[in-house]
Amino acid sequence: MEPVRDVPTLLARRAADQPDRSALVVLDAETTDVRSQLTFRDWDRRSDRVAGALVRRGVRQGDAVGLAFPASDWPGFAVAYLGVQKAGGVAVPLGPHQGENTAGRLLEHCRAVGVIRGGQRQVPTPGWLADADELLDGLPGPVWQRPYPDAPAQILCTSGTTGEPKAVVASHANLTYGLRSRPRPMAHSNLCLHAFAMGTNAAQRMLVGGLTAAPTMMIASSFDPATFAESIQAHRVGSVFVVPTMAVALVKADVGREHDLSSVVLFGSTAAALPPDTATALAGWMPTATIVNTYTSTEASPAELTMVFDAARPTAVGRPDRPDRLRVTDARRRCVPPGTPGDIWLRSDGPPRSYLDTPAPADGWIPMGDVGHLDEYGYLHLLDRADDLIKCGGLPVSTIRVEAALKAHPSVTDAGVVGREHATLGQVPVAAVVLTGRADRESADLWAFLGERLDRHELPASIRVVTSLPRTASGKVVKPALRSLLAATADSPATTPGSATTTVLAGLWSRVLAGVDPHENDDFFGLGGDSLSATHLARLVGERFDVEVPAGLAFAHRTLGEQSDWLDRDARQTGAATAIAPGIAGTSPSGLQEHLLTWMHQTDPPRDVGPICVGLRVNDDLDVELLERCLAELVARHDALRTRYHRGGLPWTASVRADLAAETTFLRAEPATARGLLLGEISRPFDWREGPLVRLVVVSIDKQEHLLALVIHHLAVDGWSFGVLLRELGEIYSARRCGAEPALAPAVPAAVVAAHERAQSEAQRGWWKAYLDGAPAAVAHLPGRRHANRYDAAALDVPLGDGADAAATACRTSAFVVAGAAWLAVLAAHSGAHEVVVLTPVPGRDRPEFDGAVGCLARSLLVRVDLSGDPTVRTVVERFRDGLGNVSGHQPYPFAEFASAVPYPVEIPFSRWSAQTHFPGLVSEPYELPHGLVWHWTLPGPDGGVPKLDLVAGRSDGQLLGRLTYNRNAFDVASARSLGERLRTVLAPRVDLDCRPSTIKP
Repeated sequence: MEPVRDVPTLLARRAADQPDRSALVVLDAETTDVRSQLTFRDWDRRSDRVAGALVRRGVRQGDAVGLAFPASDWPGFAVAYLGVQKAGGVAVPLGPHQGENTAGRLLEHCRAVGVIRGGQRQVPTPGWLADADELLDGLPGPVWQRPYPDAPAQILCTSGTTGEPKAVVASHANLTYGLRSRPRPMAHSNLCLHAFAMGTNAAQRMLVGGLTAAPTMMIASSFDPATFAESIQAHRVGSVFVVPTMAVALVKADVGREHDLSSVVLFGSTAAALPPDTATALAGWMPTATIVNTYTSTEASPAELTMVFDAARPTAVGRPDRPDRLRVTDARRRCVPPGTPGDIWLRSDGPPRSYLDTPAPADGWIPMGDVGHLDEYGYLHLLDRADDLIKCGGLPVSTIRVEAALKAHPSVTDAGVVGREHATLGQVPVAAVVLTGRADRESADLWAFLGERLDRHELPASIRVVTSLPRTASGKVVKPALRSLLAATADSPATTPGSATTTVLAGLWSRVLAGVDPHENDDFFGLGGDSLSATHLARLVGERFDVEVPAGLAFAHRTLGEQSDWLDRDARQTGAATAIAPGIAGTSPSGLQEHLLTWMHQTDPPRDVGPICVGLRVNDDLDVELLERCLAELVARHDALRTRYHRGGLPWTASVRADLAAETTFLRAEPATARGLLLGEISRPFDWREGPLVRLVVVSIDKQEHLLALVIHHLAVDGWSFGVLLRELGEIYSARRCGAEPALAPAVPAAVVAAHERAQSEAQRGWWKAYLDGAPAAVAHLPGRRHANRYDAAALDVPLGDGADAAATACRTSAFVVAGAAWLAVLAAHSGAHEVVVLTPVPGRDRPEFDGAVGCLARSLLVRVDLSGDPTVRTVVERFRDGLGNVSGHQPYPFAEFASAVPYPVEIPFSRWSAQTHFPGLVSEPYELPHGLVWHWTLPGPDGGVPKLDLVAGRSDGQLLGRLTYNRNAFDVASARSLGERLRTVLAPRVDLDCRPSTIKP
């Protein structure tokens, strides 16, 4: 038999073969009763009448005709659909989900000549408007002409999930490709049930496919999980097709517990990826059913992938039967290797579809607009829509994966995730969820639940509870509408119950923790807080509520509710905040700076603490002369960058020079030599007595590639300052390049911050004297440490993995505290020390107006930690955490006075400032520089120190990166590496927190 390549002929053959068989059966919206049905004979005859009426109205070959029917009138829609095609026209379904504006734009774009309406739906029309019943009243027209296979048959509107919907044209040959009358598909079923919305691609595929399929198409005109399951049971349905949101709803409603679904032998899902947890639950209810996920799109059909659910690869959506059907490519359309994310393309041997007024691609390859990767066996795994994929600090975050994790929670009935702009990470995921029961209580464990299923960079920065999500008729979340919904509810206190204090405090948490939406029982550290952000929070709370707030507030009161109760019950009202001491710019360093200067002068010649530097790769046009002028403007703006230090009547004095500028070096190089030139310039020592203290090095490889290093002596800046400087340099450069004035707030001089610190620290002197009385000066008897009177730095990277994150959740603290405690446990097990003193820095900016201050303003906290009694890892974590909370409430303090009491503390610096470096306004990315380039000096006596553990929040995912910096004269590399391996072992994800470090062997 000749293959059929047009839709009307398919209907004619089926009507001749099985005239009295029901083609469509429509169920009542609220019951399992049959509302209406249509036989193949009636479908064929009625569509002939419609075709005749349309021809008499002047419809010609290729004319577009809109179809507007209510959701329950599938028979009327099916008759009109074939009637338009028999008249030579192009059917344009207007689904009940499409509003007047969308329908009007589609009809105008298609240049429709008129609209067939069922019921009284209001539809704007560019031409005539005819009621469906009116067209059926006439006589059949002349025998319709069989359409050409490549003639357009249908125009559908895409879902518009990421933007404006588009019109997609399908020819007759496209719609009929792959359909066969013998043997009839799905012969295992008498009924095939679906609830697809009229006018969607899934619904149209079912409508046309039903012309050749064995079962009758049964349609639920609306979807309710319980009614849908009851319909399966009542009619013994053999095949079921849904979109993933419907599948999720069936599982959440637990319909398999109360309904017999054993008749189902095929359960198909289409339009999006089926969440693995959902597929697993369905397989449990229907053990004899084949669960299939179909991956295609309105534009790509008939190109598609189908995948029988496989628990061994639950996220796979299919594997092509031939390698020329699927590609995953980079931006240049080059195929990428397995495991590498890329753009997904599908191809079919069938005639392709095209956008209206746009030719179909000549090579047949259709871009899916999705990002995914192939595994080693050729299976495709979706990451996300290309427009929806979130780049959080450079790492991809799949909204599909995050949504699946959210939906796996028993209290979440629906979830949607989008990206939100973030100042340093680029974007962070934010989520909206629909919950069962009492939203404020049942979601209390949601963060911990997600923490077990998602990586740290995938965790939503905010989760908002909503009553429903904006979805298309095919069940896909409309991402632009979801972003608007989240923006509209950004200030809503609905998920933050309690007093007015709680609501305001929640806003401060959100500000400090990158936009999280906390509940009363959320833990500050469980939401990603750490010691630095805890200090920041305390400062903001004191400013907002006008009270004295200890810096250790988050350590003493960890949940939002506890902090709110403390503010309402115990906080001492103090009236206006303490006035800032005016200070004399440049004449008096801050506490840390004073300590550094004193420490540097303990040897002759003075040793040099060296610079802080940051590297960038700029892949953009860079005006180096303009950049030099902008840097000079930046130096003139901040007094700390124009300070010089020299001996005087005291060991040192400091003064600000108005004429002190930055040193700039611009070089050109080939790619092979560029890095060496850059490192050579960075390594040159500073003259910190005379200045300048700022050096900019730019090595240009070509017009679009430059290596840039900003190097500043530590006496002038701390880590926090670099974030301020890069942001301001970018803003000045962007403004000057456009001929505009940069819009920067007035700078707060570093000397003003230092003067404020001195005024506030006097009251803490007595407490610190008592606290450090009897503290150990060093970690004594450390095996492997050699006698050394000179310090030469060496560094060893220690990959920490995600063990710190897992332990932090279990111990209700931060990953920094866990990693630091693990290092203390290693030292205790290695040395037998019963107590150590930890030195760790905090930003030192305890007023909001100091955030933009540049200088060496950080403070170093000295924390005594008891390691006696061979404690467990958990115990060391708790002791270190509590010690941090104790000392945080007693700053600022005169650190330089007490540092000499503990000359060799255990140094555990923690920084986030270097995690996401970029040059605002230019295409740029971090460029890794060596650590400790100029750390070489003579010691006043034998080295009694231990390796320093530098902890840095990862550039992209926030996961901790570790580095041991040690004196190569005091430790050989094998000893340092052994300590690093012990640390990694203690932080292994599956290590028992209640074990003793002395029993853990690397």
